[in-house]
Amino acid sequence: QDPVVHGVTAPEAGIDIDPALPDRYPFPEEWTADGVYFSAYLKGGTASNVWRLPFDPGTGRIAGPLRRVTGGLDMDAGPSASTAGRLVFGGQKVRSTIVGLPLDADAGIVTGPIRMLHIDVAQSGRATPTLDARALVRPVRTVSGSEVRVLELGSGIERVLVVAPPGPLDPTISRAGRMVAYTQATTGGGEGGGFVIPATGGVATKICDACQTAGWLSDEQRVILHTRDNLAVELWR
Repeated sequence: QDPVVHGVTAPEAGIDIDPALPDRYPFPEEWTADGVYFSAYLKGGTASNVWRLPFDPGTGRIAGPLRRVTGGLDMDAGPSASTAGRLVFGGQKVRSTIVGLPLDADAGIVTGPIRMLHIDVAQSGRATPTLDARALVRPVRTVSGSEVRVLELGSGIERVLVVAPPGPLDPTISRAGRMVAYTQATTGGGEGGGFVIPATGGVATKICDACQTAGWLSDEQRVILHTRDNLAVELWR
């Protein structure tokens, strides 16, 4: 078993992947004459696919390059093969949903039912709205990377504002909807370079290193950041 585990995760396998299973351990799920089948993500990706690794049981060594058997944005897992060479696996469609709940902030009570705002096949994250709920910004994980998108809630029109390498972006939109701040993470904890960009598009301005964007103050000029000391600080743009 060890040669398979190390062969899958080693750079010489040619593809950087993460195991699809919750315990993050890439154990073989099906052994065949063609190789070992298992489920895994591409590194930084959001879809689980079935993979095959040619393996020589006599020598205990990898016998060829790692191959992806299934593709797409679904969660494919649990491969099983017949003696005739047919392969069956489970496929699950996962959707990211954004909902809104009307509140009276002063009274601390709910003023209406939960409303569906957006549903998407692509994996999303924390969404932040403008103060008037006219628009919201959200991060989206795609097959090739990550995006910051601005969704106009009235029309349902969504546009891509930022395209970045895979990773959490934690975007936050200012209260009036004029500016967007986001973090291009370089660590597993979400820290990286903090950037500000007009919500209508344009050139992003870097405002900090080793930080994480958390929100805006009402003056539309200061961004709330988390630093490595885990303290919230204000920074003039």
